[in-house]
Amino acid sequence: MTGRLSCFGWFLRSRGLVAVVAYLTVGMVCAHHLGGDLVTVPFAGSRSVDVGLGPSSLSGILASVLFSSPDPQREQAFPDRPIRTMRVVWAVIVLVWPVAWAVLFNGDQPISQRWVLWFARNHVLLVGLAMVASVVLSVAWAWLPGTIFVLSCWILGTKDSAATPYWWALLNQSPLAPLSLAVSAALVVVGMVLQWSTPRTPALTLAAACVGGDGVQKWLIRSGHRWRGEIMNTPNPRVAKLADQIRVVVAETLERRVKDPRLGFVTITDVRLTGDSRDATLFWTAMGTDKEIAGTEAALESAKGMLRSTVGKRLKLRYAPTLTFVRDATPETAKSIEDALARAAASDAEIARRSQGAMPAGEADPYRHSDEEE
Repeated sequence: MTGRLSCFGWFLRSRGLVAVVAYLTVGMVCAHHLGGDLVTVPFAGSRSVDVGLGPSSLSGILASVLFSSPDPQREQAFPDRPIRTMRVVWAVIVLVWPVAWAVLFNGDQPISQRWVLWFARNHVLLVGLAMVASVVLSVAWAWLPGTIFVLSCWILGTKDSAATPYWWALLNQSPLAPLSLAVSAALVVVGMVLQWSTPRTPALTLAAACVGGDGVQKWLIRSGHRWRGEIMNTPNPRVAKLADQIRVVVAETLERRVKDPRLGFVTITDVRLTGDSRDATLFWTAMGTDKEIAGTEAALESAKGMLRSTVGKRLKLRYAPTLTFVRDATPETAKSIEDALARAAASDAEIARRSQGAMPAGEADPYRHSDEEE
């Protein structure tokens, strides 16, 4: 359970904590001011509109930003099945939150129940439209259809000073109007299906995915067992490119700027970057004695801060990844294998040398054949 909550918290961070907190706050405020008074339509003094259209529209339009991710690499860190489930759960929370507060604030007043229904219908309709738009258009333009529809209903949606709505002005209609209810339900159903079925960008490796802590890591591993094949090993091209750029920048900086006398001739063999590009592991190797290699390792640790700052400036990163240096044991392993092969070859050569000119201890052919007499 703790792992699931940690993963959902990680998902909310991918949506932007500022946007999430702003929506939850504005949703409560809008639910407290449902309206009920008529105001004159701008640029049309002979027509009126209910002022309650504003709060329900504001909460629905603001919800559109919550179906996008300002930090998409956090979302890439999850297998497909969990991220789909979290999208749907989050969509339900976005739908229910302001409506629940509207019922809490006004549900005990019979005169306000109609406005609660009206607020709920408009909010659900606009959220459903935002869910569809975030997939059909793009997450950057998910707010646009809802905004255009709200402005159209506000300015052009009524016929007279009594705020009589046109048939297409669904937001102005009675809360129980069949057409508005049908459209709202259809948009929510289609939006939920799209949120579930739309694949996210390629997943990262499991090691890169588990950057959210031990709880997230353990839960993802269990999820991978339950949802077979969902944890993919397809690398993210952007992360791979960034890792290669970090390797080049660090290698050049070590060669030109680091003047530590302990630093030997270092080669950066590989760089591995986590899915959110926050942590980089650099594998290095160096020539020399054990004492010289230990000095090189100490020099790398002391230059870590300067190297991280240089990486951030050279690559123009908003957040420079932390750097961890790990000695690459590949050369030593290769040398030990070569030594073992050389010893085996020398042993084979020695056995072949000793066997030259040697005679069998017994007969040349000690085996019994079938044509021989018993």
